[in-house]
Amino acid sequence: MNILLISHGSALGGSPISLFNIYKHKQDKEINYHFCFGQSGPILERVRKFNKNTIIIRHSKLFLGIPMIFKFLIYIYKNDIKIIHLNTLTSYYKYPAIASFLLKRKVIWFVRENPIEKRCVKLKFFINLIAEKVITVSHDTRRNLYYVKNELITTIHNGVDLDYFNSNEDFKLPVGIPLKPYILTISSFEARKGIIDSIKAYSTSNLSKSYNFLIIGEDRSPSKQYFNEMTSLINTLGLQDKIHILGPKEDVRPFIANAYFIVLVSYWEGLSRILLESLSMGKAILASKNGGNKELVFDHYNGKLVNAGELNQISKNMDRMLDLNLIQKMSKNSRSISVEKFNIIKKTKELEDLYNSFVK
Repeated sequence: MNILLISHGSALGGSPISLFNIYKHKQDKEINYHFCFGQSGPILERVRKFNKNTIIIRHSKLFLGIPMIFKFLIYIYKNDIKIIHLNTLTSYYKYPAIASFLLKRKVIWFVRENPIEKRCVKLKFFINLIAEKVITVSHDTRRNLYYVKNELITTIHNGVDLDYFNSNEDFKLPVGIPLKPYILTISSFEARKGIIDSIKAYSTSNLSKSYNFLIIGEDRSPSKQYFNEMTSLINTLGLQDKIHILGPKEDVRPFIANAYFIVLVSYWEGLSRILLESLSMGKAILASKNGGNKELVFDHYNGKLVNAGELNQISKNMDRMLDLNLIQKMSKNSRSISVEKFNIIKKTKELEDLYNSFVK
């Protein structure tokens, strides 16, 4: 059975990585995956090393997107694609959706972003008409997908490779990285991620006296406005020697492994890949209660939950995590949660069972 996995982006982000992981951890030998990306990038290059059935169809609204639809029609027909997997809820995906509808092929539509955003709601006609199934990556996302017929929706959490992200290997930090100890954020640089809130809270915490703060990621916007705001704030606070922005990293494991704890006080998350990886590597987490975070982090058990945007609360909980005994207990619990609930082998099997249910 041929399945086309489609991603509009190819950056080192949670959505494209999740798509690649479906292929990487496939269980069913009868499934043959094809890939389509909307642009070039590191995930596209990673996929091409393993799978020759990989193409680029760039996003274009020229002539109402008809040339795009035609390209998808040709590829789906020529390669006898049975199921089309649309990886997020953005406008790019309506064109392969239309092509699939015209060819009467099954469509599975994933929702990995905040479904109440205007750009997502605009797709409600296409989703309800075309999708055979809509997959949300968290129960929180499902609760907010109010405009999709309930019978279409199911939830399959993202999974994590428990062997690759493990706490047993002795991971060494690259040369030139500021020395431990440190806390860590890994995130795209955008307002919803709450990085500036983390910086402000850290600056008023007792934690800042003993721990550095490393921030890994990038601002993918043309203006780099959020990145500029981050660097300006760090300079204004006089924390250039304490807070270090490292840019994106291909392999985040050494950074997670050597962190004291992980911080992600975002205003919304579907189901954070970085939190999943941090759980698997046995790390305590300070996270906001927003989105799917509360399906990964349980207050006082494997981390601390705070309200996004409440700087005083974030700062106080940073100080509470100075308790080393508490951190060690939470870290152990994080790994247990990962093993019990988020094994990527099990999650991939759930998805492949769903694929197979449509062709029998």
